[in-house]
Amino acid sequence: MNLNIKSPKSEENLIEVQNVTKRFKNTIAVDDLSLQIHKGEFVALLGPNGAGKTTLIEMLEGIQRPDSGSISILGSTWKKNETFLRSKVGLALQETRFMDRITVQETLNLFGTFYKSKKKD
Repeated sequence: MNLNIKSPKSEENLIEVQNVTKRFKNTIAVDDLSLQIHKGEFVALLGPNGAGKTTLIEMLEGIQRPDSGSISILGSTWKKNETFLRSKVGLALQETRFMDRITVQETLNLFGTFYKSKKKD
């Protein structure tokens, strides 16, 4: 039996993280992280509590901003092309640290950015 299976991986970077660091006061949550995720790859983030997994995901989602380094998704950054990325990145929030620190209006504004619609009062 001859199985000739081609890898779905391509050289196209869908996500590129370069030298990203995120601190919370004196705690370094993500320390000089670099990675590339190509089209067709599946990635799992494993580590103990406090390892920075959620912080990294929140930076990829545009919820948190890195203190240093850069994050590119589909060749765009949150700073330069937030509207485009909001239309391309899907979220399913399980839980996050910031929801108990923002107002109802801020929550509605955040979730409103996930959809194409005109702003309503």
